[in-house]
Amino acid sequence: MTIKNANKDTPSEINWKIKIDPKVEQEGEKLKNRLFFSLMNRIQQEQDAHTYFRQFAVAASIAVLFVLGLNFAYQKGYTQRNSQWIEVKSPMGTITQVTLPDGTNVTLNAGTSLHYPSLFTKKLRNVEVNGEAYFEVTHDVTHPFIVKASEIYVRVKGTTFNVQNYADEKKVSVALVQGKVSLGTTKKASILDMDPGTEVIYDKMTQTMSKRHISLYQRTAWRDGKFFFENCTLQEIARQFERAFNKHIILKPKTLGNIEFTGEFVNHESPRQILRVLSADRRISYSIKGDIITISKTTK
Repeated sequence: MTIKNANKDTPSEINWKIKIDPKVEQEGEKLKNRLFFSLMNRIQQEQDAHTYFRQFAVAASIAVLFVLGLNFAYQKGYTQRNSQWIEVKSPMGTITQVTLPDGTNVTLNAGTSLHYPSLFTKKLRNVEVNGEAYFEVTHDVTHPFIVKASEIYVRVKGTTFNVQNYADEKKVSVALVQGKVSLGTTKKASILDMDPGTEVIYDKMTQTMSKRHISLYQRTAWRDGKFFFENCTLQEIARQFERAFNKHIILKPKTLGNIEFTGEFVNHESPRQILRVLSADRRISYSIKGDIITISKTTK
């Protein structure tokens, strides 16, 4: 051991030698060994604890993922099982508003029924309409919206259009207001595409389609209680009356239904007011008793 002394009168360095008792050295060696093994044991415990913690963390993560997976599968299965088909009917003489689960708005004309699921859980958003409906479809590129109308399917992603598909009519019509529409005889096959301002007529008898340009205002004015007749037969007009006014119309004779009429009624006219205009040329006469309207051929 070397000690530096600051006193100039003494040598600058003094060498000291200390003799230690062998027993003390022996005890010191034992203490050193105990400390060494204690330290090594502590290190091993720390490593084991760290390894255990990592193993526990991994196991816990797997358990959490497993539980989340089960919960997701359960929720998905529960949702699919509990997505029931709903039928909404718009009574005669009534226009009904419906909002679908995806936010799509549908206006149902009188005498129309709409089938749709309580939840859209599949790739396609499928609905079915019998009657007349005006669709304002919520845009969703990954989940196309499919409307079944008789034998045809209207496929859209986010569009506004009108569908007419009454069981007692020989034709199905689709009028496009905004966006794009594809029509086909299956959910996937596309026969033709539509542009805004056009209407496709599907003939149920011949199973053929034709496309034409139309006045969208006239085609969709029914939502405001307005009527447009352009070369419409009296039989077609009678069916519209029965739905819109909840009246029963009798044609005498039935062949009277082949007479065609053209007219516009945009001021919420009553059945009597409309019939008064239609009978102005004296081809027909009419009588109203309660909910029954009788239209007869005028005798000259």
